[in-house]
Amino acid sequence: MKRRSRRGARLLAAVVQVALLLGCSRGPSAPRVAPRAPGSSQRDAGGFVVSTDGATDASVVETEHTVGGARFRVSLATDAPTAFVGEPVYMTLEFFNPSAEAIELEMAWMGRNSLGRPENFAVRVEDPRGALLPTRDAGPSFGGRSWRQRVRAGERHAVRLLLAQWAITTAPGRHAVSVRTEITARTVGGADGVGTIEARTALDVVPASADAMGALLERLERAASRVDGSKASEEASRALLFGGIRDPRIVDVFVRLAHRPLHSDTAGYLFALGGWNDDRAVAALERALRVTAADLDPSRYANDSLRQMSADSLRLSAAQALGMNEHPRAMTVLLTLRSDTNQSVRLTVMQRAAARLPRAQAEPIVRGMLDDRVEIVRGEAARLLRTLGDGGTIAPHESAGGVDD
Repeated sequence: MKRRSRRGARLLAAVVQVALLLGCSRGPSAPRVAPRAPGSSQRDAGGFVVSTDGATDASVVETEHTVGGARFRVSLATDAPTAFVGEPVYMTLEFFNPSAEAIELEMAWMGRNSLGRPENFAVRVEDPRGALLPTRDAGPSFGGRSWRQRVRAGERHAVRLLLAQWAITTAPGRHAVSVRTEITARTVGGADGVGTIEARTALDVVPASADAMGALLERLERAASRVDGSKASEEASRALLFGGIRDPRIVDVFVRLAHRPLHSDTAGYLFALGGWNDDRAVAALERALRVTAADLDPSRYANDSLRQMSADSLRLSAAQALGMNEHPRAMTVLLTLRSDTNQSVRLTVMQRAAARLPRAQAEPIVRGMLDDRVEIVRGEAARLLRTLGDGGTIAPHESAGGVDD
């Protein structure tokens, strides 16, 4: 796995330009439409689907590239040609090796951010008038991973992308979608080349309806409820958490899924409730604050320490969600945790109070943390008091994190 800083990204872009000038990477050939038959699939090292026999689309537009001596074709297709306004849609960016020998592609998923979006892919969506839809703000991005993927002769390698992590459709009509990314490739045993690939597709968007959204939520909840680690469950969870769905019925979905402690995304569902100014959301978060290690199945953990850490993580997610929630009761519930045994929860209380409450209310709460038993909490209290003393407020991204006692 590799981590790339912004400086590293700029350096990589410079390498791409030099590579193009030297001719080690040539651009795409003319697009071609290739019929494909359904095929089998398996997961690669990064958890993505590799289709070995072909794609399920009747036809797709492919462009051919040669990078580092490796020849491959690239295509992009949505799961279905039609979606309703605001529906989270998955796309498949597919690499096909038409040559007689294996090639190696460096695949990456770079960027941990509030939308779970891989920032090494640039996705653009144009509405029927040709206007570019705004890219959603994912906040700061950190780290990521990359790996070598060998694609044998005649094999297809597919990367799944959730369109709503970049843009959300707001009106009916045909939308043009493009995905652009830089890729490192080579023949087996050959030298690396760096190139930029771009693939395009179209999505017909139809008007939304309450029935269509209701059916979608039922389908996603049913898939996300599975605890088998399947790709379908993972993708349904991602669509619910990052798909930008603002139908109030999703609150009940989050509540039900958040109360399944064995689910890997339980903390994510709790955190998602922070964005809903709703009695149901606050009640669910308050309930999650009462989770203890005894509520978790011991057979799922190697030891009691890990089970306690999991319970602490769930409670912290609930506290952080309360700190974001605009409901009048949310801050009241959060302030009851000022003496919580978990130092990260105490930090959350203090930081959110400083960020959201008037200075006259926030200062006594922060000042009371100057005598906390943990140094990091005392230090954060002193920092916040200096900011409050200057007449400022604390933005959420300025808050320091912590670890459990």
